[in-house]
Amino acid sequence: MSRRRKGARRRHGNARARTRRPRETAPPMPRGLRQPRLAAIVILLLGCAAALLGPPLLQELEISGSDTIALSSESAGVAASVERAAGVSGQSVGVLVPLHRSARDPRTRNRMIRIASPIARMSDVRAVNTYIGTFAGADRVLEQEIQTDFVSFDGRWTYLTILFDAEGTSSQGDQLARLRRLLAPYPGVKVGGATVLVDDLTQAVRDDIRLGEILSLPVLLLVLLWFFRRPYLALLPLIVGLFTLLESLVFLRLMHQVGIDLSLLAIAPIAGLALGLSVDYNLLFVTRYREEYERLGSSRGAVIATLNAISPTVSMSALAIAFALMPLALFPIRLLFSISMGSVLCAFLAAFNTILIVPVALLLVGDRITAASRPAGAKARFGITRDRMRFWRIVPRFAVQHRRLTSLLAISALIALTLPALSARIGAIDPSDLVVRSEGADVAHILDTRFRPIASSEQYVILVGASQNDAVGVQSIEDRMRALEGIRQVRPGGYVFQGYWMIRAAGKSGLGTPESQQMVSELRDVESRFPLYVTSPSAGIVDREASLRGKVFLVFVFSAAGLCGVLFLLTNSIVIPIKMMVLNLITLAASVGLLTLLFQGIDPALESSVFDSGQIIALVVISIALITDYGVFVIARIIQGHEEGLQDEEAIVAGLERTGPVVSAAAIVFCVAVGGFVVSDISVIKEMCVGMMLAVLIDASIVRAMLIPALMAWLGPYNWWIPPRLAAVRRWIVE
Repeated sequence: MSRRRKGARRRHGNARARTRRPRETAPPMPRGLRQPRLAAIVILLLGCAAALLGPPLLQELEISGSDTIALSSESAGVAASVERAAGVSGQSVGVLVPLHRSARDPRTRNRMIRIASPIARMSDVRAVNTYIGTFAGADRVLEQEIQTDFVSFDGRWTYLTILFDAEGTSSQGDQLARLRRLLAPYPGVKVGGATVLVDDLTQAVRDDIRLGEILSLPVLLLVLLWFFRRPYLALLPLIVGLFTLLESLVFLRLMHQVGIDLSLLAIAPIAGLALGLSVDYNLLFVTRYREEYERLGSSRGAVIATLNAISPTVSMSALAIAFALMPLALFPIRLLFSISMGSVLCAFLAAFNTILIVPVALLLVGDRITAASRPAGAKARFGITRDRMRFWRIVPRFAVQHRRLTSLLAISALIALTLPALSARIGAIDPSDLVVRSEGADVAHILDTRFRPIASSEQYVILVGASQNDAVGVQSIEDRMRALEGIRQVRPGGYVFQGYWMIRAAGKSGLGTPESQQMVSELRDVESRFPLYVTSPSAGIVDREASLRGKVFLVFVFSAAGLCGVLFLLTNSIVIPIKMMVLNLITLAASVGLLTLLFQGIDPALESSVFDSGQIIALVVISIALITDYGVFVIARIIQGHEEGLQDEEAIVAGLERTGPVVSAAAIVFCVAVGGFVVSDISVIKEMCVGMMLAVLIDASIVRAMLIPALMAWLGPYNWWIPPRLAAVRRWIVE
């Protein structure tokens, strides 16, 4: 071949190479993504392992009465000490027996003997108390006079209580199964008590978790199909969400295996967070990937550019959620500790899986994901229509131009939504109120309405160090207790075992009422020359509320400080973090007000007696983390426009125009992911999920679309104010 022809071919090849060169040079590919097929195989293997190891946690975890009490409280410590000393288990089981004749009828007494004797001879049963006496093994102590506290007002019901041996070898489920087999020949007999309620609640929570996932996943897929317009992109967030959920269950199971006590009640909000955060991060990643693809013209380059742009934002978001939720672990309550640990795991795993799995999936598909052509004027990128783009262009611009009017309207709407929160009833809930359809709940309802409130209001006063020779001194203490206004009956006590003297004091009101809690305080103030302790369900509620009140301010301070610190590093400003925290509090107040209106104000059938105080604290902290997460997305884009040289108002409008559709879609998707648990029969789960949905929707509509652009335009350059010393500290941390 001649030199002239070779030179022409070389020049032609160089020209053709120049035409194939991307419009912009992309950064080098990270080492972990250079072989996407190998990475996909490793990810698939890890997913299969998580699918095998994670779900068994649902069967291993059980709800116990200590899930919602302060574990380090006086009542819990004394109850454990008494149980160890007496050799009696803390399980509480009651059997409700219908009376077809008078309780004094000999045939009725003989029927009670036939029912109680086989139960007393069960292994692991210490004693059975009835209205005719006490049964212990083959022994029985029958009373001449019936104990009226064990018979209902109308004489149609009686109940017996069962005490289990602390050293029993059978599990709680096996004991209840044998008990039900013994009672099967007696129609109308119901098994209840705290242990049965907890067992019913455990099964109900497991069923609700499965039902919630079954309901939310198909609807979530349809919403993602509507948004992305392509099945592959719609399935990708679900896959990442399932990975995050299964991996979270694996880590929680490891914690459970090493002896860290966790609550099954926390799994439902953790599952909703795992799906919701994963889908939100995927929306942000894929939307930004589309923009980078249109700019670079190469799938490989778009993935790298998207990673460089999104990784800091997603990492900051996960860090903000972790800092917001980690202080919940300061409460000595198992439910709040479990929510804290599980939510922190979900945040970091959702960010990690998004940064790892989504790029690999996009690299495997390559340019085929954007190969489908669309006519001019058709729907724009991934389901964001021109109408939605126009909405997020018009509303922020209107808010910026009419900032005073917009701020007035938005704040007025939030105040109107907040007003019902002033009448919200917050306190402690009875475990029987958690399950609305169960045998244990029926027994609890009958005991509360047809019997004297001794079963639920009885306080156990423990005198430590009193010997058998101190009967006179103990009698004087009992007399002081009888003089208290809230006491209905004081049963004569006696030396029980190993230096413990027990007195039983019954109040005039039931469990959870302010009167019963006041009675606990009065009993603890009774003058005594012996160390005096009170333990009972009401005492546990008093100690729990005191523990929450003592640490709630510290938890909120730590949570707010962590969020402000992360936002300070992201924004290089101290004005924006403070402003976002104020807006978060306003949003939370509005969501609690609307939640109060829904569950305590409109439909009496849906009315809840009270909102559990621990549930409200968890709801507030989780909602703060979620709405700050969306705020990070919006502020990051506004900062990007500001750094590109746009004026403040232009940067605000441009940032909301780019992120507004994504944030609104993310809010809808999160509500769908959590909404599957709204059908739960457990009031705590239902109210918490509805509360999170309301907070996210209010934030994505009123606050993000109207209030943030108006306030940022109002502040102008002061948005970016920072003291020089803090600026130097930030540079030192970032660099």
